[in-house]
Amino acid sequence: MQMPFNFISNTVEPQATSMFNFFKPKPKHTKIIRARQMTANELIIRLEAALDSRLNITIQCNVSFYTENVYQLSGYLTMSENGQLLLHSDNLKVTTIVWPKSIRHIMFND
Repeated sequence: MQMPFNFISNTVEPQATSMFNFFKPKPKHTKIIRARQMTANELIIRLEAALDSRLNITIQCNVSFYTENVYQLSGYLTMSENGQLLLHSDNLKVTTIVWPKSIRHIMFND
């Protein structure tokens, strides 16, 4: 049996290195870089522009009021008959209800 560590040269064998890397914890999700918190006026202006023109946008929302965690949604924005904001994703074919209180930043995608 070959030893994973060479005591003479103080190096780790390549097979053992790949085995050690296999058991390292990996992040489950890619980290989202938080954009700055926009003011209410900036958000209203961008929401109106997104609703009027159906531009492809990315919305960054706060997970809760108590943490700095955010999530990101992309697609085009519409409003339902009862006044809810709906974000329609192009690539996933999913419609998501967006809570206006949780919106942190709105970016227009080109």
